[in-house]
Amino acid sequence: MQASVALGACVRAHVAGYGWQKEWACNNLHHTGTVGQNRAIEALQIWISGAGRFYAKAHTRNHGWDKNETCANGEQVATVGTTGMARPMEAVRVTIQSNTGTERADGWSHIQETGRLYHPTMGQEAILDTIGRARNLEAVSIGIS
Repeated sequence: MQASVALGACVRAHVAGYGWQKEWACNNLHHTGTVGQNRAIEALQIWISGAGRFYAKAHTRNHGWDKNETCANGEQVATVGTTGMARPMEAVRVTIQSNTGTERADGWSHIQETGRLYHPTMGQEAILDTIGRARNLEAVSIGIS
């Protein structure tokens, strides 16, 4: 991953038909995944710096929410979702367990046949989802402030 920053979030997608993308999308400035190609995100790698511990969980089609949350500290990368199983992600949840309690998670997603949805700052938990609509997450961006 990249050098440590005071506060930041980066995400990288495993996209159906492509595999892991080479570039990381950081701090809501860029997205990971694809737009307009009808390719589902199947897994995500998430890295958050400067906010303490965080948890991540994926919701995949016909499988539901992961049974366990993936936990990461500081400079660790959390991986959620599946690879090689053709299970499109419909949602991802990121929960921050910070030292100060002041960090906020937000993000946006690009949804199959729907377009871009902004998920405003929701405190220490951000959920980017299409649950119940059978729509793929095709691109996402996650930020921490």
